[in-house]
Amino acid sequence: MRLALLLAGAALVVAASAGAASSRQALTVYAKAKQVQFVDHSDDRSRGAEQNPFAADTKSLLPLTKQMEKGKGPYPGDNALYSFKLYRDARLTRQIGTAVYTCTFNFQHHALCEASFELNGGNMYASGPADFDDADFTLAVLSGTAKYLGARGQVTSAPAAKDAHRLSFVFR
Repeated sequence: MRLALLLAGAALVVAASAGAASSRQALTVYAKAKQVQFVDHSDDRSRGAEQNPFAADTKSLLPLTKQMEKGKGPYPGDNALYSFKLYRDARLTRQIGTAVYTCTFNFQHHALCEASFELNGGNMYASGPADFDDADFTLAVLSGTAKYLGARGQVTSAPAAKDAHRLSFVFR
């Protein structure tokens, strides 16, 4: 009897997993950059090294910070705000919404980005790391509104024609 219950429970788990895998949905849209705003925080980094209340030895890092900033940025703490028009087709003829990405950079062109997608039918929100030296990156879809209420999954951005990006959403 106990074995039969365990087997029945295992069968339900397998069936639920198979159902979840088959219920995945996908959405592909194309994003064309509309505007970008970059915020350089080099003055804040210097001030932080001089007036840091958490560690008295941060002044020894100031020469390292100034040396690092002689290279190519962005640097840790810098921000970028990107806005996009979203299109249904790769030819960029049918606009279906807009998107905004807010990225805060850390080291080696890596950033933590938050994205908001306003589409016909609702909004979606995503977040995750992005390596600006790579052409593709993937963010986790965290939530949504209206048609996308409770949306969970991921969105992958990859280069497309006409200086656009193909955004591939996969929902679970």
